Amino acid sequence: MINGKYLYETHMHTCQASACSDTPGRDYISRYMDLGYDGIIITDHFYRGNCGVDKSLPWPEFVSRFISGYLDAREEGEKRGFPVFFGWEENIAGDEYLIYGPGPEFLYANKDMRYWTRREQYEAVHAAGGAVVQAHP
Repeated sequence: MINGKYLYETHMHTCQASACSDTPGRDYISRYMDLGYDGIIITDHFYRGNCGVDKSLPWPEFVSRFISGYLDAREEGEKRGFPVFFGWEENIAGDEYLIYGPGPEFLYANKDMRYWTRREQYEAVHAAGGAVVQAHP
């Protein structure tokens, strides 16, 4: 906490799932702690975005590999008392959205989400108690 305010990184990619990153999830923890952050949210690029996971894999294996950066970051965060939260970034027709709230089990349970429209994505995430935020307004 800095000056009575919490500082969280809310849009972060790992090399385990996002093609644009060269940093493993666990490697972020000490750096962000040193910078005075109170926690991070891993939001790797999902299926229709700049995803680095092989999309030809069976859905459970795709999701398992996709969440590996988050799981590594969370494990390291737990060792050091640093909160790590799960999210993802999805691209729909050129618009990118950050999804917060639902956990990895939501991905495993929704194989058809890779074809959802904006409305379908919003409604499903909202029904699960989550939030959808435009990533790059």
